[in-house]
Amino acid sequence: MPLKVNTIAEKLRRIGSRVKPWFRKKWLWAIATVLILIVSSAIYCISANPYSSDTFVQAPFTTHFSNGKVVLTTRYTPHFYSGWLASAVGYYEQAVTVVWDRLSSPKMPAGSEQSIVDNIYKLRFNPNKPYIISGDQFGGLYIRNMSIFYQDLLDPQTAINTTDLHNRERIAVQSLAYALSSMQQLHHPVTTLLPITPRRALAFNFWNYPSDSMFSIFALLTKLESIPATRQVAFQLQHQYGSGIEASLQNYLLTVRNPQTGLVRSNIHLSGARDAAFRESSFYDNVILWKTEQLGTNLGFYHATPAGLASLRQTIINRYWDNSQGHFIDDLTPGHQHSYSSDWLITLPLGFLDPANQTDRAKLIAISKYIDDKHLAEPLPIRYTADHVTEDFFVRFFAGSYGTTAIWSYWGDLYITLETNLYQQTHQPLYAHHVETALSSWSSVIIRDRGYPETLDGKGKMYETLVYESIRRNGWVVDFESVADNWQRVNHSINSQ
Repeated sequence: MPLKVNTIAEKLRRIGSRVKPWFRKKWLWAIATVLILIVSSAIYCISANPYSSDTFVQAPFTTHFSNGKVVLTTRYTPHFYSGWLASAVGYYEQAVTVVWDRLSSPKMPAGSEQSIVDNIYKLRFNPNKPYIISGDQFGGLYIRNMSIFYQDLLDPQTAINTTDLHNRERIAVQSLAYALSSMQQLHHPVTTLLPITPRRALAFNFWNYPSDSMFSIFALLTKLESIPATRQVAFQLQHQYGSGIEASLQNYLLTVRNPQTGLVRSNIHLSGARDAAFRESSFYDNVILWKTEQLGTNLGFYHATPAGLASLRQTIINRYWDNSQGHFIDDLTPGHQHSYSSDWLITLPLGFLDPANQTDRAKLIAISKYIDDKHLAEPLPIRYTADHVTEDFFVRFFAGSYGTTAIWSYWGDLYITLETNLYQQTHQPLYAHHVETALSSWSSVIIRDRGYPETLDGKGKMYETLVYESIRRNGWVVDFESVADNWQRVNHSINSQ
């Protein structure tokens, strides 16, 4: 019996000796194949970024100046893919570039604040690129950026020189043309356009249907039509893509607006500037809806009456103002009756609240006090919120405080605007102190981080996690320069009285 067992064991050993090398080689081939696929897809995703040095993306629209006006040339009409597959590929492509940026961690050269800002301008406002981006890992066109995060893009007071201003006008026109061409094809707005081949792009949403893409289109179109150098080309774009704009606006209104109340529906989630947060009929979304109707009417795509807009504005204020806390509530999610979010500051550039109006000013003063009491502007302005919010799983898991307690430079710029406006109206030294402290602190950050970060952590350091690093070479610095310039003019005017 022992002999038989030994014989069987020997046979199994011999079979194993023949199988094991084959088995090992198969696993090596499998591992090698996976690694090749990962590296190849990474190279592809990086090359699909038009701001990569080795990009294969071709610009569909180019511009030049002729007789003091921007002239637009269409090299080809881009084709956009949408649907669930386009979304899946878009998410993957963006994830790869986010991780790659975290590993490469691009930095600007050290220098003075002015030299760093000038370098960012030259990098971000380059009309040789197809459209404008925030910076670094975000290589797609986030349509909202054109009129929210880049609200002061066309401010001539912040331009280095005439060439810089002309570059901004050109990249703004090219970006608008790119976004409008997607609406002409799709007949609905999206949050993001992401190149996938030399002449094709994905059109999809991060993370939900867009709250502010239509607003961004209308706001930039309105601005370009007010500038002599871009007026003609802006009217040209409005005429050429008018049917796509009108169809997209109708899609937006049917999707977003509750016809009974006129407010944003509470049964949908929208992606706004705080796109990863899941909110129900947020204050931000309603202000954006109000402004979209106003701008759409002014441009001839909608027919809201002044009385109707005034009534909608008052309805929003009545519904969202929390008199007990002294701020606008964030959204209508159950349990959020006292929630706060700093994106209420969008009311200032959109003209929803007027600091010169006594009733509005009282609310702004109350919110400024709330911010002080909750230390939301410390160590720099300003945190999104001190409250817990429901966010997309991937953002919550990989960048937990990104949309909550992180410090955002753009909303910090609008906080500086708030305090400047209050100082201009009241002459109270407290508001001047807030402004000067914030400007000085952010100037130090620019020098320290060799750039203008998108976000900082709660201690005022560059926001970094294992897989995500804040945008460093951030074109939004133009907003910081604009609010700093505005403060100098306001302060000089008051001190010279």
